Amino acid sequence: MKTKTITIRVNQDLYQKFVAMAESEAVTLSELARKAVDDICHQTSSERHQTSSELNHQEEIKWFKRQLETRDEQIERLEKLVDQEQQLHAISQKTLEAQRLQIEEKTRPFWRKLLGFSPIKQE
Repeated sequence: MKTKTITIRVNQDLYQKFVAMAESEAVTLSELARKAVDDICHQTSSERHQTSSELNHQEEIKWFKRQLETRDEQIERLEKLVDQEQQLHAISQKTLEAQRLQIEEKTRPFWRKLLGFSPIKQE
Protein backbone atom coordinates (compact mmCIF):
# COMPACT_ATOMS: atom_id res chain seq x y z
CA MET A 1 0.00 0.00 0.00
CA LYS A 2 1.30 3.40 -0.96
CA THR A 3 1.80 5.85 1.93
CA LYS A 4 1.15 9.56 2.05
CA THR A 5 2.71 12.28 4.18
CA ILE A 6 0.69 14.51 6.50
CA THR A 7 2.24 17.63 8.01
CA ILE A 8 0.59 19.44 10.91
CA ARG A 9 1.55 22.40 13.06
CA VAL A 10 0.94 22.43 16.79
CA ASN A 11 1.90 24.78 19.60
CA GLN A 12 4.93 24.08 21.80
CA ASP A 13 2.86 22.82 24.74
CA LEU A 14 0.97 20.27 22.66
CA TYR A 15 4.21 19.16 21.01
CA GLN A 16 5.85 18.57 24.40
CA LYS A 17 2.85 16.52 25.55
CA PHE A 18 2.98 14.52 22.32
CA VAL A 19 6.71 13.82 22.75
CA ALA A 20 6.19 12.78 26.37
CA MET A 21 3.35 10.45 25.38
CA ALA A 22 5.45 8.85 22.64
CA GLU A 23 8.34 8.36 25.09
CA SER A 24 6.07 6.85 27.74
CA GLU A 25 4.69 4.38 25.17
CA ALA A 26 8.18 3.74 23.74
CA VAL A 27 7.15 4.57 20.18
CA THR A 28 8.24 7.16 17.65
CA LEU A 29 6.25 10.32 17.04
CA SER A 30 5.24 8.97 13.65
CA GLU A 31 3.96 5.70 15.11
CA LEU A 32 1.96 7.53 17.74
CA ALA A 33 0.50 9.92 15.16
CA ARG A 34 -0.41 7.01 12.83
CA LYS A 35 -2.15 5.22 15.71
CA ALA A 36 -4.08 8.40 16.65
CA VAL A 37 -5.19 9.00 13.04
CA ASP A 38 -6.14 5.34 12.65
CA ASP A 39 -8.18 5.41 15.86
CA ILE A 40 -10.00 8.58 14.79
CA CYS A 41 -10.74 7.25 11.32
CA HIS A 42 -12.26 4.05 12.70
CA GLN A 43 -14.59 5.87 15.07
CA THR A 44 -18.04 6.92 14.04
CA SER A 45 -19.04 10.56 14.37
CA SER A 46 -21.16 9.84 17.46
CA GLU A 47 -18.25 7.94 19.07
CA ARG A 48 -15.93 10.91 18.50
CA HIS A 49 -18.49 13.29 20.01
CA GLN A 50 -19.09 10.95 22.95
CA THR A 51 -15.37 10.62 23.56
CA SER A 52 -14.84 14.38 23.73
CA SER A 53 -17.90 14.68 25.96
CA GLU A 54 -16.54 11.93 28.22
CA LEU A 55 -13.21 13.75 28.39
CA ASN A 56 -14.99 16.92 29.47
CA HIS A 57 -16.85 14.95 32.14
CA GLN A 58 -13.64 13.32 33.31
CA GLU A 59 -11.98 16.73 33.60
CA GLU A 60 -14.95 18.02 35.56
CA ILE A 61 -14.82 14.98 37.84
CA LYS A 62 -11.10 15.55 38.45
CA TRP A 63 -11.79 19.21 39.25
CA PHE A 64 -14.58 18.30 41.68
CA LYS A 65 -12.37 15.68 43.34
CA ARG A 66 -9.64 18.28 43.83
CA GLN A 67 -12.23 20.65 45.28
CA LEU A 68 -13.44 17.96 47.68
CA GLU A 69 -9.90 17.18 48.78
CA THR A 70 -9.28 20.88 49.39
CA ARG A 71 -12.50 21.19 51.39
CA ASP A 72 -11.62 18.07 53.41
CA GLU A 73 -8.24 19.60 54.28
CA GLN A 74 -9.91 22.88 55.25
CA ILE A 75 -12.45 21.08 57.43
CA GLU A 76 -9.67 19.11 59.13
CA ARG A 77 -7.75 22.31 59.87
CA LEU A 78 -10.89 24.00 61.20
CA GLU A 79 -11.66 21.03 63.44
CA LYS A 80 -8.14 21.24 64.88
CA LEU A 81 -8.59 24.97 65.48
CA VAL A 82 -11.93 24.44 67.20
CA ASP A 83 -10.38 21.74 69.35
CA GLN A 84 -7.53 24.08 70.32
CA GLU A 85 -9.99 26.88 71.07
CA GLN A 86 -12.01 24.59 73.33
CA GLN A 87 -8.88 23.54 75.19
CA LEU A 88 -7.82 27.17 75.64
CA HIS A 89 -11.29 28.08 76.84
CA ALA A 90 -11.25 25.28 79.43
CA ILE A 91 -7.82 26.41 80.66
CA SER A 92 -8.96 30.02 80.93
CA GLN A 93 -12.09 28.94 82.84
CA LYS A 94 -9.94 27.02 85.33
CA THR A 95 -7.63 30.03 85.70
CA LEU A 96 -10.58 32.38 86.29
CA GLU A 97 -12.05 30.04 88.88
CA ALA A 98 -8.71 29.79 90.69
CA GLN A 99 -8.37 33.60 90.68
CA ARG A 100 -11.93 33.98 91.95
CA LEU A 101 -11.19 31.62 94.83
CA GLN A 102 -8.00 33.53 95.65
CA ILE A 103 -9.91 36.82 95.72
CA GLU A 104 -12.61 35.32 97.94
CA GLU A 105 -9.94 33.98 100.30
CA LYS A 106 -8.23 37.38 100.48
CA THR A 107 -11.47 39.26 101.11
CA ARG A 108 -12.76 36.82 103.74
CA PRO A 109 -12.72 38.41 107.18
CA PHE A 110 -9.90 37.46 109.50
CA TRP A 111 -12.19 35.94 112.13
CA ARG A 112 -13.69 33.56 109.48
CA LYS A 113 -10.21 32.47 108.47
CA LEU A 114 -9.31 31.98 112.14
CA LEU A 115 -12.43 29.97 112.92
CA GLY A 116 -12.31 28.08 109.61
CA PHE A 117 -15.59 29.30 108.19
CA SER A 118 -15.73 28.96 104.45
CA PRO A 119 -17.40 31.62 102.35
CA ILE A 120 -21.10 31.31 101.68
CA LYS A 121 -21.64 30.34 98.08
CA GLN A 122 -24.10 32.53 96.26
CA GLU A 123 -25.66 31.06 93.19
